[in-house]
Amino acid sequence: MSISVNLVEWSDKYSVHVSKIDSEHKQLFALLNIVNSAIVYGKGKEILEYALSELLSYTENHFQHEEEVMTMYNYPGLAMHRIEHKNLLLKVQTYIQKYHNKVLSVSEITTFLKGWLINHIEGDDSHFGNYLRGKGIS
Repeated sequence: MSISVNLVEWSDKYSVHVSKIDSEHKQLFALLNIVNSAIVYGKGKEILEYALSELLSYTENHFQHEEEVMTMYNYPGLAMHRIEHKNLLLKVQTYIQKYHNKVLSVSEITTFLKGWLINHIEGDDSHFGNYLRGKGIS
């Protein structure tokens, strides 16, 4: 019997149907699964710290890329989306800091990360994807 280490599985229901953004979202899923694998297999604090750091760094870069594309195509929801990105990054940083201070467990962090990733993609990013497709971007 094997233990499933994937916390989230990519599916077409998460697609915004813009290939570059979908590719970045898939990478976020993969990084979250690496964090979860480190937990499940008890790979040690160093690997978990590295995985959380990579996830945060990639998320920052992804958000920056999304905002650049939104600017390029005059997305009317840019200001609100930028605020959402900023708030999400602050929450992720706060959760990681609480983990470092032993206020939160790792499972609480992964539950939060999974929730915000899925909710953000299915909510805000799906609207952005629709807008881009309306501009002929895929």
